[in-house]
Amino acid sequence: MTNNIEKLLAQVERINDELFELQQTISDGVAVLTSRKIETQGLLNDEIYKVATNDLDAKPYGCGTSTINTARHKIKCVVSKQVKWDDAQIAEIFDMIQAANKDPFEYINRKLTVSETAYAGFNPEVKAVFDPARSVEASKPKITIERI
Repeated sequence: MTNNIEKLLAQVERINDELFELQQTISDGVAVLTSRKIETQGLLNDEIYKVATNDLDAKPYGCGTSTINTARHKIKCVVSKQVKWDDAQIAEIFDMIQAANKDPFEYINRKLTVSETAYAGFNPEVKAVFDPARSVEASKPKITIERI
């Protein structure tokens, strides 16, 4: 009886060894494929961004949505604008508006930022005062791929 147990234990140990080797092989394969996928996805995103950049060049700040259709996929690349304001210059503008006996908070948020919506509504003379304190950059593109 003990002999039978020893044989079965040996079989279980061999099976465990085989399972461990198989799991290790699978794990190594998954790691290789994951690395290749990340690299290929980066190359794909670069190619999509190149095509999208051509589409978006004519738009303000190179921002907007570009749609690329292939035989099997609909790809959407969204590039948002990121607006930054120079705090020191905004503080100077704040003082200039206040010195003119006007309410600076009509134009400037209390955090010394200017909302993009408000800026868009400024008349050209007011915009000209704020423009040196404003910079606009395109955000990192958001790419969505949809299989058709």
